Amino acid sequence: MTDIACTFGRKTMIKMRIFFFHHSQYILGIRPDYDGLIVDPCIPSFMDGFTAKRDFRGTTYHIEVENPNHVEKGVASVTVDGNAIEGNLIPVDASKKEVHVKIIMG
Repeated sequence: MTDIACTFGRKTMIKMRIFFFHHSQYILGIRPDYDGLIVDPCIPSFMDGFTAKRDFRGTTYHIEVENPNHVEKGVASVTVDGNAIEGNLIPVDASKKEVHVKIIMG
């Protein structure tokens, strides 16, 4: 199961868990790709961000999205396990069981 937490509280988190696959790919912007996971969020500007846990190809991705400038779309930076990467495609690494991703919107 995939969990999502945001600033709306537990009731919304449960609703988001039920509708995860429909909404996560286009609103939260966490989409599977042949080469990995694409993270390209499109959220309301009043949101400070969200966290998500996604199981993908045997690896658990802990994704934290911060929205300090309160934009609705756009990725300013991506960090994977503490290392900055270019673009918003999180590559698959079959040697890892867990990957920590931090996205700064902007």
